[in-house]
Amino acid sequence: MMQGHAFLKKEFGLVPRAAWLLDSFGHSAGNARLYADMGLEGLFVGRLDKRDNQKRYEDKKLNYLWRPFSKHF
Repeated sequence: MMQGHAFLKKEFGLVPRAAWLLDSFGHSAGNARLYADMGLEGLFVGRLDKRDNQKRYEDKKLNYLWRPFSKHF
């Protein structure tokens, strides 16, 4: 991740502000914390639990805020 960010900064002058977990088979609560510690402001996931996704679709609440767990737990 650090090498990729360094490359983007050097070659394009860009600093990523979001991460994308495409087609991941599970998301740890630690993912949000790790990405936040790397300075990222957003995390997009490509897969939700089927039942959770269906319920959110029915309730028209497909967006959710996943807060990183505390550094001091």
